[in-house]
Amino acid sequence: MIDIPEDIVNSILDNFPYDSHSTFISCSTVARSFLPPSQARLFRRVCISSYQDRCQRLHSLVTQSPHIAQYIRILVLESERLLGGAGTLPSPNSIFDDLALAPLLDKLPNLNALQLCPQHTETILDWRTFSPDLQAAFLQQFMSQRLTHVELGRLNVPADVLSSLKHVTQLRLPDSNIVGVGPTPNNLDFNLQPSPKSLMITAAPSAEVLLNDLKTVVDLRHLHELVIVGFEQPTFDAVGSLMKECAPTLQRLQWTYPVLPYDPKDEYNDNTGKPQTKLILIIDSAELYLL
Repeated sequence: MIDIPEDIVNSILDNFPYDSHSTFISCSTVARSFLPPSQARLFRRVCISSYQDRCQRLHSLVTQSPHIAQYIRILVLESERLLGGAGTLPSPNSIFDDLALAPLLDKLPNLNALQLCPQHTETILDWRTFSPDLQAAFLQQFMSQRLTHVELGRLNVPADVLSSLKHVTQLRLPDSNIVGVGPTPNNLDFNLQPSPKSLMITAAPSAEVLLNDLKTVVDLRHLHELVIVGFEQPTFDAVGSLMKECAPTLQRLQWTYPVLPYDPKDEYNDNTGKPQTKLILIIDSAELYLL
């Protein structure tokens, strides 16, 4: 069979959404020329969760086939680590207790995005409970010039860890807290700090503390986009202060407010207490100029 030119193969595959896994698996068997671009799309985004041996299997795969590791650009880690009365307690099946995770991270040279996402709203992660090998593997990725998008969901993260995100342009900190923040130095050098262009935080009573702590390790003066999720009165002043600081560069403000069903007896209410709809306020650069 005659191989089809690479540009034609890519044009064909580009017609399918990136999550068309079954389609790309089928395409990979069409001809030899379809295999690499199909694999690149299959492994572009990888999600690893608890309760499964996906981490070990993926580590074995990239060890046996190193070219697969080159294709992984987005890595999502879904966690199971619960906060109890005595502190942060690891689930027996937590992905962050998997010994294969640290060596797996060491084998991924082309990550552009890394997400730490809890599977349940009750889940709280604590960086300090991670093993030294896992912390080192994360820090190596955080300092990579290729890593530009980071989400640290519901994580107690040390300030010096955030300061390692030198090349991140999009930083998402939903329900996260910064720990180990020292006094702000009088001669703070912004040139040594990460300077993201997009920031997402959760509106909560602790939002003002989070933003104040964040400013000691991250330069927020050049934000292009600010995304707020939730609705808490103490957040207003903190967000207003931040908007004034980054006013010359801010182009977009998005405020998302989860709304619970109005009638708890409604047949469409699943009684989980989870938001069913969202109100979204988006203000673009032209409207921001008038504020």
